[in-house]
Amino acid sequence: MKIEMNEIGDPNAAQFFVKGIVFNIDYKTCTVYPQKNPRLATSFEGATAKSGYVHAVFNSKTDSIERKVVADQVHETNIMLPEILFKDPIKDDETLNKINRQCFKDNAGFVIANQTIINRLSGHLRQVDIMNTKYFLDIRLEELRNIHDFTRSLSFKDFYQTSDKVTAWYDAVKKQIADIEPDYLTRTPKNVYLIELPTWFRLDPVSYARIDNSFGGRVKGGDAAYLNEVMMEVNPVAKATHISQTFIAKTILKNRQQCGLPPEKMRVIPPNKTKGRKLK
Repeated sequence: MKIEMNEIGDPNAAQFFVKGIVFNIDYKTCTVYPQKNPRLATSFEGATAKSGYVHAVFNSKTDSIERKVVADQVHETNIMLPEILFKDPIKDDETLNKINRQCFKDNAGFVIANQTIINRLSGHLRQVDIMNTKYFLDIRLEELRNIHDFTRSLSFKDFYQTSDKVTAWYDAVKKQIADIEPDYLTRTPKNVYLIELPTWFRLDPVSYARIDNSFGGRVKGGDAAYLNEVMMEVNPVAKATHISQTFIAKTILKNRQQCGLPPEKMRVIPPNKTKGRKLK
């Protein structure tokens, strides 16, 4: 089932997600209902908020939200809906981002559709900024593709991935992954930076849901299945640190000493990049 998305600030309705299920909120009636089954609407007219949230229960058996206390420990889960949701339509995307950040922090079990989510569910690939160069993030092909030159791409296999980030050595002039072998370095590469991004999953959980759905099984929630697991990064920009400011600097110094070479002379890191000084 295709997920229908209203524009931000629409006076009639907006979308939010609980356990990967898309819900509509009808501003005129103050009701919420699963988009796939409007008959399961629940009114929140006059609902009382506590600490900025209206408490409710999500039923995984019916994929509905109810105003009650948990009675079925297997299928029912407490969730918290932001009080602001039941006021005037939210017209500012940054306000939506702040709501999501706070909801993840508070384990509210709620994500509201911001422009990032709307764009991705509408089919637009995510864009990642690496040192002022934009790349399309293509999870299926496992690459970052230069938006101005599709022949230039960065393969996922050249990144190091941990539980919370991906990193790689990047040549800012050639705009490609740099092949760095620390054990043999005796000079600091001039234009190489260590770039760091959130995990691919955090950058685009929608693609992972689509991939999982395409391999036989049906992930509950479809494209939105994983939107409640991580907050999709908004306007991702890679953190860039010149190689001379990383752990490699000590390795290069050690290699030079073993080769009987003096320490490199200090000089300024190329302009418009990470601030600091580098070795020559």
